[in-house]
Amino acid sequence: MEQAAKYFIYARKSSESEDRQVLSVESQIRQLQEISQKRKLKVVNIFREEKSAKEPGRLVFTEMVSRIKAGEAKGIVCWKLNRLARNPVDGGTIQWLLQNKELEHIVSAERDYFSADNVLMMNVEFGMANQFILDLRRDTMRGMMDKARQGWFPFMAPIGYLNDPYSPQGQRKIVVDPKHFNQIRQLWDFLLSGTYTVFQISKKAEEIGIKSKCSNDPIRASSIYRVFTNKFYAGEFDFQGQAFKGSHKPMITMDEFDHAQRILGKRGKPRPRIHSFPFTGMIKCGECGGMVTAENKIKRGKNGQEWRYTYYHCSHRTKTPCKQLAVTKDALEQQINAVILKSRISDKFNHWAIEELRRSNKEEMKGQNQINKNNLEAYNENKKMIDNLLNLKLKEMIDDETYKTKKNTLFAEQLTIKKRMESLEDRTKDWFENAEKAYNFVKYAYYWFNNGNLEDKKIILQVIGSKLILKDKILSIENKKLFNLVAEPAKFSGWYPRQESNLQPSP
Repeated sequence: MEQAAKYFIYARKSSESEDRQVLSVESQIRQLQEISQKRKLKVVNIFREEKSAKEPGRLVFTEMVSRIKAGEAKGIVCWKLNRLARNPVDGGTIQWLLQNKELEHIVSAERDYFSADNVLMMNVEFGMANQFILDLRRDTMRGMMDKARQGWFPFMAPIGYLNDPYSPQGQRKIVVDPKHFNQIRQLWDFLLSGTYTVFQISKKAEEIGIKSKCSNDPIRASSIYRVFTNKFYAGEFDFQGQAFKGSHKPMITMDEFDHAQRILGKRGKPRPRIHSFPFTGMIKCGECGGMVTAENKIKRGKNGQEWRYTYYHCSHRTKTPCKQLAVTKDALEQQINAVILKSRISDKFNHWAIEELRRSNKEEMKGQNQINKNNLEAYNENKKMIDNLLNLKLKEMIDDETYKTKKNTLFAEQLTIKKRMESLEDRTKDWFENAEKAYNFVKYAYYWFNNGNLEDKKIILQVIGSKLILKDKILSIENKKLFNLVAEPAKFSGWYPRQESNLQPSP
């Protein structure tokens, strides 16, 4: 089908607070503009909205629908379908526009929707069991890309720097490590002098007392080589195939970095061997406390046939002697599957729980609406008092000192009311959506662990367990609160013994 000539961009975040969610909305708009440019879509207007879509009545959404009915555009570009509608009324409006061909095309980051499609399938999109994993991956990547655009490396800071733990989540900066910054700079000076090899510099690092960030062991030559080839130290970094100018304090200049690469090139730069394993960096050895690593092994028969295996074993990078044996990837995944299956909930319980959450959410919203109404009345009354105070000042009925004192008091009260409104919003904002994702995650984690990619496996293990210890080929997993809170009620409901044989999401 030929694409519509004109499109509206619609970006929404579930908040009405102007100073807290604008960044997320602008992040959506940047992504949607990139999609529109790549697909050569003619965008005639951008709609921004910071309000929950759980109930009908969004002003910006209503304006956009009216302008679509007036023929100003035939398409919408949005981040996800649920940005447009989360309630039956607004969802029905979008479907009706498509059915009447007043709206011909919806473009999202996931897929396209056309008026010729069966619009009933749009309802299925909202409840697809794999949505939780797609949301988690895509939204996380978008947040990381935003952080990179601000100049902050979205991963763990390399040695010599620290991730600031005191900044708000999602806004954490990278600061200088007062303990190691000058020490690592000293290693760069050794290299730039041209008189030391990387191996000799590693001995110098041991004399200085530089320790690895992952353990209390001396930093290895391989780690030092990674430092010397990381342009983060020169104030730049790469993310998702793009180069970014860092906002952190550089340790060296770019000229020094380029000179270091020439020095390393003369000594023969080793060719890196890159393998991807889903569980490395997550599991500790139960005997020595070192991290568990993985490697591929190839066994060849006399007839030339090959068998490939993946083994997980202790990295043996601590000073404590360790005699732990390796365990195969299949054996490790079987143990993880057993933990997932113990916590899996039935279709019946999942349906009942979500309906209860929906009912509770409606009751919560009723109470919140009344409190919001009271807060809004207090806020408007406060503004009226400020206006009246200004009028008295203009009529010279009060002196400057009285005006200033009373104005400061009223502004302090206004700030208290705003914080009270935001606090209430924080308590109830999107809790139903998050709880629904938790139940769907527990229900379908088994399917995605066995059918997803390496990243899916890693994410699922991170979510279900903590304190992962491997000893005597047995993986010990301490379930996180997510599984306990969701799965435990099912045990007492009588629905916990699962009777369904189908462990995959319904088509």
